Amino acid sequence: MARHLRAFVKEKPLIALVGASNNSRKYGSIILKDLLSKGFTVIPVNKHNPSIHGLKAYQNLTDALAEHNYQLIVYVIPPDQTLKSLVEANTLNLKNIWVQPGASNNEVTTFLREQAFNYVVNDCIMLVPV
Repeated sequence: MARHLRAFVKEKPLIALVGASNNSRKYGSIILKDLLSKGFTVIPVNKHNPSIHGLKAYQNLTDALAEHNYQLIVYVIPPDQTLKSLVEANTLNLKNIWVQPGASNNEVTTFLREQAFNYVVNDCIMLVPV
């Protein structure tokens, strides 16, 4: 599964970034800027901010999906929040998931496996050559 997603990332899919941030010290900001600089279209998802670095941000995956047909979800939030959002992703039948280091734990990994997601866990999307 991980190999498939690494190849898929090279196709530059539309990405929902859960945990996107305006704080330039947080990985939600660093990853957003990195992906944008590489030519990706990124949909910020952050329940606390209506915009992230000038881009419209969405409260959750459902709201983002109403306006964008994104194909990959990248998580950069604490594991308990990742798990809650994965339940939403599963309900929406969104199965391509990239979980950044620090956004996963055993419960997250178990849920991903048991619900048959295509996923990468604990690997940085910024390191995938595109």
